[in-house]
Amino acid sequence: MGQLQNTNNIVGYLKYEGNAVQEGIMGAEDIISSLSGFHNAIKFYLKKEDPRYENLHFDLPVKVQQGCLEFVVPLLKWGTIVYAAAAIGQIAQNDFKDVTSKDIFSYSLKCIKNVIKIAKHLGSFNNKNFKMRSSLGNAFITIYNDAGKELLVHKEMLDMYLQTPPSLLEKMASPIATERELELGYVDEDNNLQKETISLTEKYIFASTEDEEEILPELIHAESVELVGEVTRGNSSTNKLGIKYKEKILTCIPEKGDIKQYKDCIFRKCKIYGVVNREDEFGNITEKKPKIIFYKLIPIDNIPQTLDLFSLH
Repeated sequence: MGQLQNTNNIVGYLKYEGNAVQEGIMGAEDIISSLSGFHNAIKFYLKKEDPRYENLHFDLPVKVQQGCLEFVVPLLKWGTIVYAAAAIGQIAQNDFKDVTSKDIFSYSLKCIKNVIKIAKHLGSFNNKNFKMRSSLGNAFITIYNDAGKELLVHKEMLDMYLQTPPSLLEKMASPIATERELELGYVDEDNNLQKETISLTEKYIFASTEDEEEILPELIHAESVELVGEVTRGNSSTNKLGIKYKEKILTCIPEKGDIKQYKDCIFRKCKIYGVVNREDEFGNITEKKPKIIFYKLIPIDNIPQTLDLFSLH
C-alpha cells in the first residue's frame, strides 16, 4: 500500500485503498469522478469558511501516489494555488499574502471528515431530524442515532452537516467497491493526522436518491407563507434558525438583520412570515427541501425563554 507523506509537507488527502487498487491503478472514469467530487466539496466548505473566497479561482493541488490511489493536498504558499479575478486580484494579494494552502484548505478538509463521521453515525445523509442535547457548556452537541447510540460533535461541525447537500460527497464515494474503501484525512493544528473512512457497506449513505420525493411540496418556491412551528435551534455565525414544521426542520433566514433579535424565540412555538426558497447553491430551483426567507417571527406560546442552546451572542 502507498505511504502517506510526512505530515509536515501536507494539508490532507483523499485516497482509495484495498486489493482492488493495484499499483495505484483505477479506472479513468472513477478517478475523474472522485477528483471532481473532492474539488467540489473543498469549494463548498471554502465558501462557508470565508465569503472572500467566493470570487477566487483556484486549482486544487494534488499528487497521485503509487500503491494506492491518493490525492494529496501539499503544503504550498498562497500565490501558487489561487488565481483571483482581475478586479479583486490586488485585494486578494494584500489580504492573503502570508497564508498557505493549510490556512485555506484545512478547514474544508476538517468539515468533510466530520460530516462523513456524523452521516455514518446517523446512517443517512437525509436524516436531519434527530434527538440531540447540548454538552460541555454548549460548545458541543451530543447527537443520537436510531439505535440510541451517542456521538459528541462540535456544534459548528453539526451545523456544517445540516447545511451540506446530501449529494455533495456522492462522487467521492462512487469509486468505493469490494476491496476498495475511501479514506480522507487532514493534519490538524497540533500536526496530528485526523481521518475517516467509508467502506462498501457505508457507501449507500452518500449516494443520492434520484426519485427522492419533494419535501413539503405544498410550499412552492417564491410564494408567501405564514407557518406555525417550534424554533429548535439558531446559529449566529450563519445567521440562520431551524424551525420544526410538520415533523421537518426547515432552515429559516432573516430577510434583514441579525437573528440575535430573535433569541427569545428559541425552543418556543412561533408564527413565521416569509417567502419559500428552493434555490440550490448555484441559484437553480432544484432543492427538495424548502428554506424560508422570513421578515417576521412572533412567539405565540407565552412561555418565557430560559435556555439558549446555540448561544446567540
